[in-house]
Order: sequence, then C-alpha cells, then structure tokens
Amino acid sequence: MIQSSWRRRPACWVVLLLSAGILLAEIVRLPLRISIGVLIALFLPALMTRRCLTRSLNWCLWAAAIVQLGWTISSARRSGIAEELLIPDSGGERVTIVGAIEAEPVRRKTRVDVEVLTSQLVRDRVSQRLTRSVLVHIPARAGSRTSDSLQVGDIVRIVGTLEPFPGARNPGEFDYGRFLVLNGIRGFVAADDSGGVTVLTGETTASFNHIVGRVRKSIYQLFDQFHRPEASSFLKGVVFGYRGELSSEVKQSFMETGTIHILAVSGSNVAVVTLIFYSLIGFLRVPFRIATGLTLLGLVWYMVITGMSPSVVRATIMAGVILLGTVLGRKGDIYNSLAAAALLMLLWDPLFLYDVGFQLSFAAVLSIVVFYPRLEELIDSAGWDVLKRWRLAPVLKLGAVSVAAQIGTLPFSAFYFDRVSLVAIVANLVVVPLSGINTLLGFATIIASICSTQIAACYAALNDLLVSFLLRFVLLSSQLPMASVEISGYGVLPACTYYLIVIAIFFHSRPLVLRWLVFAALFIANIQIYKGVAESAPYRMRVTLLDVGQGDAIVIEFPNGTRVLIDAGPRNPAFDAGKKTIAPWLHRSGIRKLDAIVITHAHDDHLGGCASLLTDFKVGKLIVPDTAGVRGSAKFLLDLARGIGVGVDFVREGNSLQFDTLTRIFVLGPSEKRLSDDPNDRSIVLKILFGRSSMLLTGDASVIAESRMVRLGRELLNSGVLKVAHHGASTSTGAHFLDAIRPSLALISVGRANKFGHPSDTTLERLRRFGAATSRTDFDGGLILQSDGREFSLIPWRKLGFI
Repeated sequence: MIQSSWRRRPACWVVLLLSAGILLAEIVRLPLRISIGVLIALFLPALMTRRCLTRSLNWCLWAAAIVQLGWTISSARRSGIAEELLIPDSGGERVTIVGAIEAEPVRRKTRVDVEVLTSQLVRDRVSQRLTRSVLVHIPARAGSRTSDSLQVGDIVRIVGTLEPFPGARNPGEFDYGRFLVLNGIRGFVAADDSGGVTVLTGETTASFNHIVGRVRKSIYQLFDQFHRPEASSFLKGVVFGYRGELSSEVKQSFMETGTIHILAVSGSNVAVVTLIFYSLIGFLRVPFRIATGLTLLGLVWYMVITGMSPSVVRATIMAGVILLGTVLGRKGDIYNSLAAAALLMLLWDPLFLYDVGFQLSFAAVLSIVVFYPRLEELIDSAGWDVLKRWRLAPVLKLGAVSVAAQIGTLPFSAFYFDRVSLVAIVANLVVVPLSGINTLLGFATIIASICSTQIAACYAALNDLLVSFLLRFVLLSSQLPMASVEISGYGVLPACTYYLIVIAIFFHSRPLVLRWLVFAALFIANIQIYKGVAESAPYRMRVTLLDVGQGDAIVIEFPNGTRVLIDAGPRNPAFDAGKKTIAPWLHRSGIRKLDAIVITHAHDDHLGGCASLLTDFKVGKLIVPDTAGVRGSAKFLLDLARGIGVGVDFVREGNSLQFDTLTRIFVLGPSEKRLSDDPNDRSIVLKILFGRSSMLLTGDASVIAESRMVRLGRELLNSGVLKVAHHGASTSTGAHFLDAIRPSLALISVGRANKFGHPSDTTLERLRRFGAATSRTDFDGGLILQSDGREFSLIPWRKLGFI
C-alpha cells in the first residue's frame, strides 16, 4: 500500500521523510562531515542495488536516504549560519559598522530599528570588509532628526555595541534572537544614540534589496497619501504584510478573534493578485500562454515586494503549479502540488520548517483540502427546506471553508499563542471576504493613481469606509465574553490526540482509515504511559527564578505539588511583571492555583506584580513580614487580598512555614527588633531544607540584617544555594555572611544594564573568593533548579545557540 501511494503521490512521501530528517537534526546534532558520509553510504547502495533487492527493502533504503538528506541539509544550513554570526567576545563589544540600509526603518516609541547590510566592520580596532545583515537599535533622542531621516539605500556609519542576540528570557517565551537569525540577521548592534549614526552624504546603493525597498516605500507613501492613518496602517498589513505601524490594540483584537492571519500575506492575497493580473492582461488581448507567463511574473513581483514570507512563497509556488498545469493541459493532484511546494521551500532553506507562518499556511490549506469536501457533503445532504428557501447553502459553504481551516490550525494557535478563539469561525465569515475586497481596492488605488488621482481617491474613500467597518467589527467581536480562551501546556501529544479524534469523526466510515487510527492511538498511548513513568520521579523539588528585569520572582514547586511564589516582580506604567511575565509562565506550566504568595518586603520591585496575580489566579494566602508598612502599595495590596477573600499571614524571625511534609522552611527574618527604617532590613529571609539540599532566600536584606542573622546562628545559615540579596548590591552579601553560608551556587535576579549598576563588582568578587559559582538572570535568563533531596542542580533549558 505504501509503495502504491508512493507512486501516486511521491512528493508527499518525500517531503514527510525530508521533514523527519530536518527534525532529527534539531534533536541530535551530528558533525557535518559525518552526516555527509552517512548520506553517501545510504544513497550509493540505493542507486546501485535497485535490481538486487526486493521492493520493500529498496523502498526502506530510499526512505532512510531521504531522511538523511534532510538531516544533512539542515546540518549544513546550521553550520553556515553559525559561521556567519557576529557574536561579541563578552557581554558587549564596541564596534563601528559601515553599510547600506536594506529595509524600511521601523520607528517605535523609544527607538528606531534599522536593518543594515554591512560593507565594513571595525572591531578591536581592526577593520575588515564584511557583508552581513545586522539589526541596529537606535535610541530615539529628543530633538534629533537623524533617525527620522533615514532612508532605504542610505550608506551609514554606526558606532555602537555589538551585543549577544536577545534570547528567550524565561522557559517557553518567544525567542527573539532565534527569530532574527532564522530571518537572515547575523548581528545585533545597539547604537550609542541618534548622534552615533552618520549618513554618508551623497552615497547611496542600488542593490536588488534596496530597489525593492524603495518600490515598497513608494507604495506605502501612496497609501499614506490617499488613506486616513488608521486605514493606511491596516492596508499595508492586509495587502503587503507590513504590520510595523499597527497599534498593539488592533493586533490584539485580531488575535482574540482568530483573524490575525489576514495581516500575513497568504493564499487569499495571491488569489486576488492573480485575478487582478489576469484581468489587466486580458484587456490587452494577448495569447493565453503569454498572459499566463506575465501573470506568473506579476506573482513573483508580489512575492518579492511582500518580503517572501513562507506563506506567500507557498501560495505563489502553488499558483504557479496550477497556472502551468492549465497551460500544459494537465490536472495535478492537490496533495502532490502542496507537497511539491513544501519540498521546494525546504530544499531552499530547511529551517523554514520551524517558521510559524510556514506551519500555519500549510496546515490551513491541507485542512481545507481534507475536511471541506466532507463539510460540503453534509451541507448538500441536509434536507432542510429553509436552506433552499433562503438559499443559505452558499453562505454555509463559505463558512465551511473557514471551519475547515480552523480545524487544522487550532493546535498551532493553542501551542504558539496559548489561546484559542471561540468567535473565529463567525468572525472569519465577515473578515476574510472584506479583507479580499480591501486588497482588490488597494491595488485599484495603486493602479489608478498612475492615471488619475481623483479616481484613486474614490477607490481609497470606499476602502476607508470598509476598513472602518472591519476594524470596528473585529474590535467589538474581541470584546465579547469568552471571545477567546487561554490554553496552556499544549504540546505535541495533545495535538496528535486532537487530530486523531477529528479524523475519526470525519472518516469513521472508512475501514482502512480506522485501522491506521487505532494503530496511531495505541502508539500515542504507549508514548504517554512511558513518558509518565519516566517523569514520575517522586520527591523532587523545583525552584524557578524568573527573569522579571530589576526585581524578584521565585516559584517553588514542592514534592507534594504545592506551588508558592516568592515576590512578584516590578510594576510601572510600561510593564507589569505579574501580568506580562509571571502569569504567562504559570499558564504555560499548567499552574492555575498558587497555594501562597510571599512578599518579602514593601518595595515595588518585589510586590508590584502581585495585584494582577491575586485577581487572575486562585491564591491560598498572602504572606508578608509582620513589620510591613501599611502605606502606599503595601496597604493597597493587603486591602485587595482581604477584599477578595485571600487570607493574610504575618511572619517574622523564629517562625516556620509548612507547605510539604518533606520540606522544612525556617523564617530567619525580619527581626523582631526594628533594625532601621529601610524596608530592605525588614525583608523575609527563608531557609529551605529538603533532604540534604538547602537554599537561602534573602529578599533585599542588607549587611545590618545579615549581621544579626550571623549572631543568632551561623549553623542555620549554611546553605548550598544562595539567592543573593538586593540584586547583588554592594550593601548586601557581606564577607561574614558568606563565610557562614558557604554556598556552592549563587543566584542573582537583576535587570540587564540597570541604572543602579547591579550587581556590583565588589559583591561578585566576594562570591568568587568564597568559591560560589554565579548565575544571573540578566545574562542567563530565568534559572531552574531541581533537587532530589541530595543537592540542587541547575537545569539547562535554553537551546545551544539560536539555530
């Protein structure tokens, strides 16, 4: 059966096997030479022994060779990228770059992001000619026009700091550095300020990328000329996939309603563009084959102008296959055509497989191909007179396309966005057709502007009206109760189970499909069982030090399943650690309840995010120092907790906390005696004992509080792990205190490049002198420790490199 389907749809099998090899390269990293050697060792026998082996053995040999091909091209791609990356020798390295602006600068609130194709790089006072795409962050300085005047094609000299790529700050977060690398960026430079950017007067470049950039900018200027700002920003997104000017509120409303896909150029856009080109060329009465060729050229132009995202590349390839098939008089197999498009893209760049747009695009189209015919049959077979009387069947069939696409993409939305829209099907019935009309009118405005600005203005006015309605509709839909629901902890196994259930519902009448479904279900069940056995290590404690910037947030998961949060990070007008960092991490970890929140002291960088957590999660109790102030944020927090029924416990030196029978927690601070007026000296200090492993959490206690703890009992302070007080400030972590603790590992929660200069060199030197290894959130991101009762050990979670 496999061999017969191989002959009918070879591209499908090849792309599946190639993808398997690419995924294996992500799990097991082989040196490129070994990978090439294995590839040759598989391909040569497959070619030479074709007539000597049975068909089954020959098929297996070819399958293994194709898997190895995917493994090899992925390894080669990764090796090539690794050699091109510009990585600083330390935390940051002073550099000067000279190059051409390659893409339209993206202007944000506090900075301008510029993509520069370098021609010269100066580092360590050594100049070298080097061609690399570098992303430059230029701070927006008041009164400076340098950053505002930057144009595509300008030759610029930029002085700044070559920095490490920004990785994911906490487990499960979006990895911005990996995103940049996969999109061709090979270096990350923070310019000193707007004054550190010099446009070399009179010098411009005319490379292909810059010509495309200027054409794109001219089109954007046309939209700005004929449309209101809000409509112009939206049309740049829906017609050309440029979302840089859309507000976060608009993006969020499209996300909530499951219609965000219209802001990424895909198959529907390519279909509209194909119609436009065919119609325009049809007026010229050229032969069919020439018209098809010109349409293909137009589609390639559109693909390039929109930035060649995976979704538009896929759509363009498929459109090209269909158009060529009409010219040659052949009707292709849709599955084979879809697989051929994926195969061409993966051979061009195997890392496309990890692109969200690539996955969503193919999942949506494949889902429509598989499920829509069944939905159409159900609509046609429905004997409802109302369908015939009101002619609702076409409307239902249009909705069925949306339903089919949602069926296939739902697991991807749950996995990547931790959210599933409940109004997506209805919203897409309105948004998709309207966005198609927006695209059509957008092109009409562009084309008409060549001949008459008055006609172009008419098209634009109509489009403005439709855009206003669409945006209003999406906003109102996103505000409906339960417009979307959060889905956390969604992984591969739940997704496979979901697809098995859906396929069983749609194809339960086919015995062959059912047999394969039973086999797949048993296979998944076995994986789940053995996975559970492997992970069922009892009596383990996990401590996660979240990266919340300049603040503290520590989640402790006890052996009995109790979860306690120590501090909740900072909150300010621009950032709420509880809402933006801690809550998303808890959701991704499947945590819906916190048995307790401990606020070590009344400073905003420790209690700021607590308010949002109290309202969003079920919290057992709030624990604060019994000398906590009752003013400002602290009073508001206590009143909020009591108002929603959360109990408040006050603790001090000499108390103990009991969350788990295998764990002992001693409260070493704050002192019953008032040591100073500084809230830092009234911090809750906790000593945690789990078996022979131990940890000391010190809040922001200063040397005054440390001295008292040393006098009360040095033995109790001795711990394997120390959470360094006050983000590594020199006013804490004194020598006598360290001498009593003797930690083997020191953890520092601190914001990158903070204005306080934390951690201080003095504190770091003390830790080195006492033999403590140091991990810090500004460099390493969130820190995960686990203990089996013997000792705490760091659990690496970041990928090695970005590729």
